[in-house]
Amino acid sequence: MFVKRAYKFRIYNSKKNRKLEQLLGIACFVYNHCIALQKRYYRLFKKNITAFTMSKHLAKLKKLERFHFLTRLNSQTVQDISERVWRSYRSFFSNVKENKRMRPPRFCKRENYKSFTYKQSGYKFDGNTVTLQKKLRIKFCKSREMEGTVKTVTVKRDGLGDWYLYVVCDVEQYEVLPRKGNATGLDFGLEHFLTTDAGERIESPLFFRQMRNKIQKLNRERSRKVGERKGEKKSKGWLKAQYRLKRAYARLRHCRDDFQWKLAGELCGRYAIICIEDLSLKGMQRLWGRKISDLRFADFVKKLEHMAAKCGCRVVKVDRFFASSQKCSVCGMINPDTKDLRVRRWVCPGCGTAHDRDVNAARNILSEGLRISEAV
Repeated sequence: MFVKRAYKFRIYNSKKNRKLEQLLGIACFVYNHCIALQKRYYRLFKKNITAFTMSKHLAKLKKLERFHFLTRLNSQTVQDISERVWRSYRSFFSNVKENKRMRPPRFCKRENYKSFTYKQSGYKFDGNTVTLQKKLRIKFCKSREMEGTVKTVTVKRDGLGDWYLYVVCDVEQYEVLPRKGNATGLDFGLEHFLTTDAGERIESPLFFRQMRNKIQKLNRERSRKVGERKGEKKSKGWLKAQYRLKRAYARLRHCRDDFQWKLAGELCGRYAIICIEDLSLKGMQRLWGRKISDLRFADFVKKLEHMAAKCGCRVVKVDRFFASSQKCSVCGMINPDTKDLRVRRWVCPGCGTAHDRDVNAARNILSEGLRISEAV
């Protein structure tokens, strides 16, 4: 079985990155030219142009002296841009037919255009160096070895001006079968990030709370610079302050991702079946706002499912309307008094068992998850 695997590598800062900026500018020009062609053709004939027709037009355009600079970009890359525009318009028209609100593709400024892709040619790897366009040698941080056959190479610039290399490979691997092992139920909470059915509590570092003072300070610094108000030209001081603020948010995101990936890997290594609750995160965010955004439950669930697929672990989701906090995990009696979130400990009126709210919910989630997994 062949699967696609993507590798992300950081490109070292160098003067050669200016040539990447030039290539990105040419790619942006091609993108905007394709958008203009689509708009004009639709205005005249009420139809859109296919990717093949756009590719033929761009191939003829490169032969003109005025557009000779397009030859600096690989032909496969130019073709990929036309296909990108075609996919965007096809998605737009299909959504219009289904009466879904979606705006058509728009022109893009050079500073907002992010990436260009090499498909079958235009790149060559040699250790931690990749040669683009047969001349441009770029060094990158090769944090791990690439497996399989390279299919596409994408050069991307993020909002901070850092450059990255995305390499997609076709990797042959055996099918990962579900393994046997222990099962656990996990309850998400505000006081504790996770509570297991065994009573183990996993705390969240709350990275935004740790960095809130620094982020607020950087916001105040930016607000004092010329360019903060609408209509003002962005000054150099404002741009520097904006860069420092973006860098702080990037560090916050990296710290949170590191914590969640490590926790997901640890749980998938310990348990074969993981039962969680399918929470209404938008509703929780309306109630508790900033803390839910800081905990990022939805991001953690995606990482957990990704790691589970690689480790042969199963993630079972229990319905969000299942009364996990109200039900006694011993006798099954429903206690409506526990709807109040301030009730953290309670005694079952049926069997007299003393419960911790989160541990009892995790046990109920485990039993319901096992029932669902056996029924499938």
